[in-house]
Formats: sequence, structure tokens, C-alpha cells
Amino acid sequence: MRAFFLTIWILLLAMGATAQRARTVAPAKPQTAIFAVLDNGKFIEPIAKLEKGKLAAFGEGGEFPQALYFARASYNLIFGGVNDGKVTVHKSLIGTECAGNTAEVTVAATKAKLSTFVMGLATNLPYKPELAFFRRLPTAAERSEIEALVKAEFKKNGVASTAAEKIHYHNLTAIDVNGDKTAELVGTFWSEPARDDRRLLFFVAEKGSGGGYSFNHKNYSALKTADIMSGDTKDVDEGILHEMLIDSMDIDGDGTAEIFTTKQAFEGRNFDVYRKSGYKWTSILESYNYRCGY
Repeated sequence: MRAFFLTIWILLLAMGATAQRARTVAPAKPQTAIFAVLDNGKFIEPIAKLEKGKLAAFGEGGEFPQALYFARASYNLIFGGVNDGKVTVHKSLIGTECAGNTAEVTVAATKAKLSTFVMGLATNLPYKPELAFFRRLPTAAERSEIEALVKAEFKKNGVASTAAEKIHYHNLTAIDVNGDKTAELVGTFWSEPARDDRRLLFFVAEKGSGGGYSFNHKNYSALKTADIMSGDTKDVDEGILHEMLIDSMDIDGDGTAEIFTTKQAFEGRNFDVYRKSGYKWTSILESYNYRCGY
């Protein structure tokens, strides 16, 4: 009997040691990810994961890894294409009503002043760009030149001159995507030709050899009230369905930052990543964070 209890005691000691070793094993390295920092810096949503140096949307080959949203998980805030502070996860909202793959966060920024239409990126990718990218408000001269281009674009697409002259905008930002100290201008403008008619324009404009700006990327769309899920053009006027700049980030280290954008939909949020090829910007990734049915 004594031998029996001695054997049990030895087995319990061994099991305890095994459990202790299991508790001290380091957690698996989390998936490398890039997030949008949204709504005045209160939330993040996933844009993409990075696999073998290439972007891919979450959901392709598996669900979003909830380990990325462990409480106090910390990510680099990217603003103006450079590191600008930290984004810390406060609480995962996965599984709560109409949250999708969203988490509550706090932001400690060096320069960024985030708002509804001023967003940033967050990532656990080791990121140390060699070039001095920047992000700032446009100058008065830059704004004037861009507004003339926008009005001309609306007129070219059939908007009457009176309506084209009364343009609205949600965002116009000067960024430097290649470290040449010359700003590219990224904007989200819209026109109201009629009560039930909205014209939307997102663009990237670059200064040419002649010294003037021109669009080297643009997305133009026309929306009637019947095209809007809510049936209310005011939702569009407040920013829904407009493509907007999040920020830029040189993810492949080639010296030219990719441009990240988002479009708030009625049932979730769309994301696009653009890479410059020659003079044009091409979308290299589209992703979507579904929340719930409208």
C-alpha cells in the first residue's frame, strides 16, 4: 500500500511539473496585420494581413485571429507614413452585436489629431521607413488649384456649371509618398446637382513637370436616391459611401508608400490599398469588415 501511494505521489509531482512548463511556454507569434484607426481613434478594424511580404484579406483561409485583440495588445500608430505613437487594445468587440472584427482602443499619438475623417493605420509590422514621408493640411494655393480641377471634373461628367461650382468636400490632405518633399494631394469631394442626385469624387493628384497638379488616380460615381440603401441622400452627405484616405505606408520598402483608403457602407466598411506603378495608382487589395444587415 505504501508503494502504491508513493507511485501516486510521484505521478502527481510529474503532472504538476508538466502543467507548470505548459503555463510558461511563450504564446505563438501573432499574425502580422494592418488595421484602420477609426472614429476619433476609438476603434480599429482589420484591413489586411501580411504573408511572405504580400497583403491578403482576412477571411481567406480562416477566421480573423482573435489573439490580435488580446487586452493591452500594442500596435504602432502610422500617421503620415511614419511611426507616430501607439495604439493599445482595450477590448475586443468580436461577437457583440453589429461589431464585426472591431476592437476598442486607446491612442497615444505624437502628432496625429484623429477625428471622424482623419484616420490612421496601426500595425505590428516592424516598420522603420528610411524616407521622410509627411502628412499635412494643404496650402491655400494647393487647395485653390485642386478645387479648380474638381469643378472641371464634375462639369466634364455632365454636372451643370452652377452645381459644379458649389462643391463640397470631406477631406483634402497633402501627403508625400516618395520622400521628394513634394506633396501629393488626396481628396474626397462631392456635388449636389439635384435633391436626389449626388456626384462623388475621390482622387490622388500629383504635381507634373510643368509645375501644375493633375489627377493620376480618380474614382467618380453618380448616386440617385434609389441607389442608396437607406433611401436618404443625407447619409451620403455625411460621409457614407465616400472613399476616403486612411493614410500611407511603405509596406514593401521600395521607397514609395502605398495609399490606404476606406469607404463606409451601410452593412460594414470597405478598404482598398493602392500601389503606384509608373504614373498610375492601382488597387492591390480590397477587403471588407462586415458588421450586420441594414
